[in-house]
Order: sequence, then C-alpha cells, then structure tokens
Amino acid sequence: INRYKQQQLDTRKNEEYTALRHEIDTAEKAIVKIEDVELELMEENEQVKPGIQQAETLYSEKKNFVQKQISENTDKHNTIKKRIEELEAERAKLVESVDEDLLELYDRLFKSKGDAAVVPLDHEVCMGCHMKATAQTAVRVKPNKEIIHCTQCGRILYHID
Repeated sequence: INRYKQQQLDTRKNEEYTALRHEIDTAEKAIVKIEDVELELMEENEQVKPGIQQAETLYSEKKNFVQKQISENTDKHNTIKKRIEELEAERAKLVESVDEDLLELYDRLFKSKGDAAVVPLDHEVCMGCHMKATAQTAVRVKPNKEIIHCTQCGRILYHID
C-alpha cells in the first residue's frame, strides 16, 4: 500500500492515479479479510483451548494408568517367571526319586492329553474323559497301590479319599 501511495504521488496522469487508487483499495480489502479470518481463528482457538487442556489432562491420566499397568504386569511376569524356575527346580529334585519308565509314561500322557495325565476316579467316573469305568477298575483303583489306566482315555487314575 505504501509503495502504491508513493507511486500515486509520482504519477501525472489521472488514469494512472485512479488505477493505483483501485490497487490500494483492493489491498486494503484483502487486509481486512485476512484480519477477519485471523480474529475468527483467534476466537476459535479460545473456544478450543479448554477442550485441549481437558484432553491433555485425560491423556496424562491414561498414560499414567497404562504405565502403572505395564509396571504391575512386568512385576507379575517376573514373579511368575521366578515361581516357574522354583517349580522346575523342585520338579527336578522330585523326578530323581521316580522310576524312569513311570516318568516317561507320565510325560507321554501329559503331552498327548494336554491338561492332565493323572485324574481322579469319582463315583466310578473318570474325571479326564467323564466316562464310567468298570466296577473292576474302580475296585483296583481304590487302594491306590498300583498304576491303573482309564480304559477310555488312557489317563492314570487315582481314588479320591
């Protein structure tokens, strides 16, 4: 605008003067529009600020919560890992006194059945496959003196006292 005004002062023709006046008016209108947009954006910014602050507060709360959960889960993981190591060491000690054939049978059953290789016989029903065992099998299992297998699933049975 200042440049146009300087040129306007230097001009000698009326047409040039009018053209420069038109350029000055156009530039001023553009400035007014830009200032209006700037004011609208500033108002919008003021309206959005509380929401942003709330979102930042919520974010920090959630972040702290997640960090706490991660820390707790890491602690639980380490505790479980330590407990597994203890149980494996205890199992290794207990396995030393077990017959190798019996241990091999147990391991094979545990791998094939997935959940339990040794299950109780409750009211003449195998708790592994839930099939009724024969009366003879129930009588043989009751003293818990020998290893008896379920005729249906092959799991090792024991009597509940």
